[in-house]
Amino acid sequence: MVYWFEDGIYILNTVPENEEILYGHITRVQDHSMVEVSKAFSEILTHENQAQLKSSIPQILTSAQHLHGLNIISDTETMRLTVENEQGQFESRKRIFK
Repeated sequence: MVYWFEDGIYILNTVPENEEILYGHITRVQDHSMVEVSKAFSEILTHENQAQLKSSIPQILTSAQHLHGLNIISDTETMRLTVENEQGQFESRKRIFK
């Protein structure tokens, strides 16, 4: 589960093998910044304002089909997230969609 706080999108829940990125700030998906990812999603999501986008994007950010359809990821099996953890260090993780 991810949530968009005032300063960005954070991971609030994850599987045990990725617990080191729990509560981390997502800064990139593949080679795309979150600004680029948000802009891509804004083109396909119905919205009247930024608050609606900030509510909707986290709900579909983990959707392989949406990410692939927007050419953010190259296949629907994996994606690479770059996450800034609580210590300010960056972690890159591949996620396998199931």
